[in-house]
This record gives sequence, C-alpha cells and structure tokens, in this order.
Amino acid sequence: MALLLAATFAAAREWRSSDGKRTFEASFIRVEGEKVLLQTGGSPAAYPLAAFAEKDQQFAKNAQFIADAAVKWGPQSFEISQVVDGGYICRLALAPSSKSAPPIFTGEMFFLVTADTSKGQQGDQFKDQLLHGAGGRTYHPLKGEPSPIRAFALSAEEATQVWTETVAQSNGDAAKQSPPVMEPEIEFITTRGMGIVVGKGGLVAIDAALAKDAKSLVVHHDGEHHPASIITGDDALGVAVASCKLPLEPARIGSKKPLALGQSVFAVSLELNSTRRALASRPAVTRGIVSRPAGTRDGAFQHDATVPPDSPGGFILGEKGDVLGVFFKSIITSRSLTAKRELPAPREVEGLGSSISTASLSVFLDKVPGAGALRTSSGGSDMEKVTKDEARSLQASLGPALAPWIAKG
Repeated sequence: MALLLAATFAAAREWRSSDGKRTFEASFIRVEGEKVLLQTGGSPAAYPLAAFAEKDQQFAKNAQFIADAAVKWGPQSFEISQVVDGGYICRLALAPSSKSAPPIFTGEMFFLVTADTSKGQQGDQFKDQLLHGAGGRTYHPLKGEPSPIRAFALSAEEATQVWTETVAQSNGDAAKQSPPVMEPEIEFITTRGMGIVVGKGGLVAIDAALAKDAKSLVVHHDGEHHPASIITGDDALGVAVASCKLPLEPARIGSKKPLALGQSVFAVSLELNSTRRALASRPAVTRGIVSRPAGTRDGAFQHDATVPPDSPGGFILGEKGDVLGVFFKSIITSRSLTAKRELPAPREVEGLGSSISTASLSVFLDKVPGAGALRTSSGGSDMEKVTKDEARSLQASLGPALAPWIAKG
C-alpha cells in the first residue's frame, strides 16, 4: 500500500531551459552540487542547474531542502485516521516500548497530501516512510475549535509543488498559507452540489447526477447537516428531490414567462466560502443572452453567461430580477483528475451554459407530493445596475431558500 502511494506521488513536472525555448517532463530526484538529478522515464540523468530557468532552479533547491529535512527527521510510521478533501488526516506512531510491541498510532496528527484519495482508506498503516514538509493546514473538526497541523507528502517534489502553490494562492497573506481542512460529516465525501428548498417539509431539489449511485446523502445548511434520502427524480430534466428535516420556506423562483432567443439574462453563480460550510459572501453575476430557448423534451435552455468552474449552481435572472431558470453543477472533490475527465460529456454545446427553466421545474414539482407550486419571484431589481454590494443583498433574498451544499458519499 505504501509503495503504491509513493509511486502515485512521483508525478513528472515540466522543466524549462534557461532561454525558455525548450521544455521536458521529468521527476525530481535530488540536487548534487551544481547539478540536478532528474528521472525522465529511463535511467536518472544529471543536468547543470544553470541550464534551467530561474524558477526551476529555485524549485530544485527548495525540493532538496525539504528532502534533507525529511532524512534528518527519519522514517516515520503512521495510520490514516480520516479521508478528507485533498488527502488524509493521519496519526504518527509512538515509539514502541519494545521491539515486539505493536505500534500505537496516537502521536501527532498531520495532513498527508494526495491527488487521489481513492488509493487509501481509514485504518491503513504505513511503516518507515519519509515525510516531506508541505506547509501547514488548519484542521476544522466537527466538534471543537480549529487547530493548526503540519502537511506532508511522500515525495520532495510533491511537497515542494504543494507548498509553492499554497504560497502563490495566498497572495502574500500569511493567514491564507494554512488552507482549511474539514472533517467530513459522512464517511467519504465524493461530490458536492447545490440544493433548492421546494417544500416546507424539508424537500430539496438537487442535481439528478448528485443523487445517482449515492451511498449516503447529507444536506448542509447553516452550519448543520441533515441526512437525506431521494424520493423522486427526472433524469431528462436533470433534477431529483431529496427529503430531509430542514424547516425552511420554499424558494420564490416560480416564473411562467417564455424565453426568447437573444433575450438578455444574468447568471447569479453561488460559490462556497473557504471553509466549504457556507456560501460565499456574495455571488458572481455575469451577463449573457439566451442562445437556445427551452425545448419541450427536457425543459433546458442555453445561455452564454459565464459561470465560475467551482460554482455548485445558481440562478438565471431576467433584466428585472425575475428568476427564469436554475442550474446545478455538482463538484467532484475526491477523485483523481483522470476520473474527472472520464465523466460523461455535458448536454450543452461547448462554451454555453445550460439551465432548467423554472416553468419546467414547476411542472415537475406539481407531481411531487408536498412540494406544491413555486411562488413567483418578486423581481423589481434592475440587473444592469447591480453592484458587488447589491449582489450580496441579492444573494440574501435567494439564500434562505437554499441548502448551501449537498454532500454525496
């Protein structure tokens, strides 16, 4: 198991020549004096450090510093305590009282970085592994206060890459150089998405893809989680309805207005905050036009308003703030990049976004016991004049009817 993970982390990176004209992929091994040893697929080869771009030279020096620190600390044994987003929460083994005594994994808690958490599971144990420092994390347990923990990787190259990316994304803010790691509320979270409250009895409309093959489903709202179960769905429409104990008023998103080709629309894309336990302070609002009106078969229409790639969903509004459609974008969080590429292609045309018309959604919900009819949105907002601060109030008017995200396991 340990050897399998170690091989997974030894991914090649791109190295660029000092003149910037040539690149090739190779895995870092070590720095020897003024040369760097790289693995290019065959036998390791030594290259002059000066032959590479300054950025790559610094990467190699940082990687060697991290490797030296790992060797100085010595091999460590540890056990996976939990599978979380982006890696594992682990516990170091305490020094055994004797050579025959079994290891006790109650030492320091740390975060082990991995690009694919499907390779390990709770209880897996690793013996005599070098741990390479990859910065820090802030661990958020379900109970208790957040605490700082160290992050490691099984290779110097992976640790250096993670550390470099974390620093770059912080934009110099030291508080952001220890990204949050959340304790999962369900055993193994694979996918997250947006939900819309459509019934007082705890009925939530979600992405049909989110409900498919789910071993467990949890609705998160206002810092709490509620177990949910699927009661019905429509694959053609792309919507399922989950039931949970969530006493909220249904969303005011009903609309009977027909959509016309070329009609101006605004995408209100909701986003999760850094802790992923609530919505961000304000949504992203972008403008576009209707590229294809809703069809009679699937009730979906297309638009060209830009939607952020990490948005779990949102609404399509008209020029006066009336809700014309909703869209879901389930986010896979615990699979490899290869698995993401193997997902079925979306139905919409490349470069366009697809949204479910609220008229079609209303027809579907009329057949769901307890859902009732969606109330028409009040509208009245001039979307052309919506500022960033006004976008916050716009989200507030929609937010109470939302379950920030749904976790699928």
